[in-house]
Amino acid sequence: MTDPEFQITGHASILHVKDMAAALAYYRDVLGFTVSFSWDDPPHYVCLCLGDCAIHLNAYEPPACPSRVAIFCKGIDALYAQLAARGANIVEPIDDRPYGMRDFAITDADGHRLIFGQGI
Repeated sequence: MTDPEFQITGHASILHVKDMAAALAYYRDVLGFTVSFSWDDPPHYVCLCLGDCAIHLNAYEPPACPSRVAIFCKGIDALYAQLAARGANIVEPIDDRPYGMRDFAITDADGHRLIFGQGI
């Protein structure tokens, strides 16, 4: 989908982890990822990067949906309006979040959650 009103700038897989400290040690110390940001102290949500690859680790309760993908973009409001008009299954309306993103979430027919967001 290309549109002059918005641009997709990247994505990250979101993995649920049972032990954040162990997961961080593995991704950072063994695989060589660097921490881009973390949420809470001790962290319960962490973004790790290796080159252009981003993986988000989530130690909050296991997700209710099969899988999650975060899709980063510019022009989030235009994208939201287009997807809503096309009948996307919006499960979290667009809003500014306390973690520094303006985002919304949709699900597909299999329950996979796509989270579209833009930094604020």
